[in-house]
Amino acid sequence: TKILTDHLHNYRRDFDKVSGVWKNAPKHDASSHAADAVRTLAVNYLDMSMASGEGGVNIQSFFSWLVYNSY
Repeated sequence: TKILTDHLHNYRRDFDKVSGVWKNAPKHDASSHAADAVRTLAVNYLDMSMASGEGGVNIQSFFSWLVYNSY
């Protein structure tokens, strides 16, 4: 988890010195990949929780589903 939090801490956009603005897209590196993974995890967990009804989804069941469906 330390590696993940380090990557999330380093997530950033580049500054365009010519136009003087921040670029819209994030800097494409390991940090952006980690952020994409966390976003995908959160969206899928939310979707599964909403589909399951009031009880929500057990986080262990969710990770089992995620690993199974990743291949």
